[in-house]
Amino acid sequence: NCGCSYDPSGDNTFISENLFNNDNLVELAISYITTSTPYQSTLVIFNEVGIIIDSISNAQGISVHDVGNNTFKAIVGVYSGGYSVYSLPGTIPCSICGGGLGVAKLTNNSNGGDLANPIPNPNSGVVKLGYTLPLGVTQGTITVYNTNGQAIKTYQVTNTFEYIIIDNAELPSGIYYYTLTASNMLPTVKKMVVIK
Repeated sequence: NCGCSYDPSGDNTFISENLFNNDNLVELAISYITTSTPYQSTLVIFNEVGIIIDSISNAQGISVHDVGNNTFKAIVGVYSGGYSVYSLPGTIPCSICGGGLGVAKLTNNSNGGDLANPIPNPNSGVVKLGYTLPLGVTQGTITVYNTNGQAIKTYQVTNTFEYIIIDNAELPSGIYYYTLTASNMLPTVKKMVVIK
């Protein structure tokens, strides 16, 4: 327990792969403020196994921008005012995973919409994708993308069920992303690994 609270201002959380570094682990950047005096704001970037990649003090929010030639910059707000610009070492192979940037901003779909991790993951054939549509929404779409952002499969889902079973036996080995889209819900992105 760090005595921390989530920073409610700005763009505070991003998930990516191969952007903040060049390994194959998913990275999370999150901004928070300590709740004890004196208040301190920090942006921490860590990977899916919990190793901290970088930590920036006095930071408030982060935004990522494609500046051309597959080069990306992070703009980090400074809590006392202004901002800092950082060059990012990696690239974003999947443009669908976050509105064209390949970065998914974490959101709180407080109206109930959510997408679960695939079971099993990695998988070599049949996989279960759990989901919840927002309250009052009866239909949605789950779309599977490859790392080039190309839609591979699309499934219409309803609020009658809480999951779908799909067969990935025809897909080549590799990393795939899938999204749940529905009205009154920001798209949710998850990662799936297919092995043979």
